[in-house]
Amino acid sequence: NGEKGWFGWNKDEQLEALLNSRSSPTADYRVNIIPTSFGRRRTENRNQTFNVLAGFEGEIPGTDLTWDVVASHGQTTAKTNQFGYTSFQRWRTIMLAPNFGRNFAVTADNVYGATATCETGLSPLINPEDYSQDCRLATTVDLQLENRVRQYYVEANMHGGPFGLPYGELLLAAGAHYRENSIDFHADASSVEGATFYETVTGTFPQASTSGTTNVKEIYGELLIPLLNDLPFAEALNLELGYRFSDYASVGAVHTYKINGEYAPFDWLRFRGGYQKASRAPNLGELFTARTQTLQNSADGDPCSIDLRTRPFGYGNYSANPLDPSNPDDVGNPDAAQVRALCERMMTPEAVAAYYNDPDRVFPQLGFSVPALETGARALQEETATTYTIGGVVQSPSDSPWLSRLNLAVDYYNVTITDGIDLQGPDSVLRQCFSRIFNPSYELNEACQRIRRDDATGAIELIEVNYANLGRVETSGIDANLNWSVRFADVGVPVPGRVNASVDGAYIPAFKTTPDQAVIPLTDYTGSTGGGDVGTQAGPFEWKLLV
Repeated sequence: NGEKGWFGWNKDEQLEALLNSRSSPTADYRVNIIPTSFGRRRTENRNQTFNVLAGFEGEIPGTDLTWDVVASHGQTTAKTNQFGYTSFQRWRTIMLAPNFGRNFAVTADNVYGATATCETGLSPLINPEDYSQDCRLATTVDLQLENRVRQYYVEANMHGGPFGLPYGELLLAAGAHYRENSIDFHADASSVEGATFYETVTGTFPQASTSGTTNVKEIYGELLIPLLNDLPFAEALNLELGYRFSDYASVGAVHTYKINGEYAPFDWLRFRGGYQKASRAPNLGELFTARTQTLQNSADGDPCSIDLRTRPFGYGNYSANPLDPSNPDDVGNPDAAQVRALCERMMTPEAVAAYYNDPDRVFPQLGFSVPALETGARALQEETATTYTIGGVVQSPSDSPWLSRLNLAVDYYNVTITDGIDLQGPDSVLRQCFSRIFNPSYELNEACQRIRRDDATGAIELIEVNYANLGRVETSGIDANLNWSVRFADVGVPVPGRVNASVDGAYIPAFKTTPDQAVIPLTDYTGSTGGGDVGTQAGPFEWKLLV
């Protein structure tokens, strides 16, 4: 028809000549297209937050104790609008119509169904800028997601000095607390994980809607006990004790406590140290994350491959690649036969034939990218942290105006987090299914049931991952702070004001993490760009100095 195509050639002659020049002129051919004429995809976020706080406070007659009662209600609503996405099925329906859908017109198959038209059609051989606007309307999808998070809490506190001791007044703090958190997430109806398997929106990962509520009831008490005071070589000696009992709807009863001490031989020198056990219960996201598809990387690769070469540290090769005892450099698995048998039980007979019996099949040797289905986990437990600290503070004993406001604080800390909550990766699920360490009898365990394989080809189609208490963190460091100031008037400068200077330094000799405390050894990421396991920040520094 003489019409010029997208590539500048005559569609009836030049394209036909190009296709006929192939060794198989009638073979299929592919044309890729990005419909930029319909506009770029964009996202619009709108957040609305409010918080209402009310309370009362007072004193207990005849004592030095004060009290307060506080209640709060807050809510955050986040709405996300996504524009410019495309319906794969609607686009495909138009393209499969005669002449790539030119003059396409349809009415849905029900009494009140919508109509749609596409005047120009969606031929991949014309300039997408020439597509008519009714084609855009017929294929474009705009999505809206809403996430609503609420928090209620009420607490009562009492603090003060109930009575005196020989070396000072005993200080008390005690109270009770109730907190409730909830989440209500609504996915767009056109991209719902588990539902919109036919009508697919390109460029998005489907999400399911979710909702959930969790709460905690707590009581706590703290004491500051003066043991010595105003004595030679004992300007002050104090003991601080604290205890908290928490009853979580998610993990049950949790006990935390602290023991801190402070010793000042002189008024200008003070030593301090302590030990505490803390905990963190799983949050709303870790408990109730909606089923969400993502694309993740597996460094281990598909264990069903009979040519897999990867040997993750702590596991070795746990694939169906058989070990060659005669080759000392062989990377195979001595349990390869058991792994293959497990793989075949996870596949259909057709998939087994396609995966293992195709003579032309090239088995993967390394890692790969795999679709993953993320979801929250209701069976999580709390993660626990133990902390040791010791340090001191030196306040300048000099009366000189140049030195009287000079002080130095140095503290050492050591923190260990166990049962850290983190999102599993695909490799974690693969290891729990195929590795002898987790599955010595090679049964179809819970992890294996989260690996979905294609019924026809046997390839991994999807891996379900969720949050688990697998992480561990060990870190230690030294923090130092030097402060100095001088008032101009004190040093004979007749102007108001002062000069302040502060130096903060930190040294971290170790920052070790592991995503799997049962098997994988800790890795020290200090001074590197790696890390990030168990919710920690990647790239921990070794030295830091701020002036």
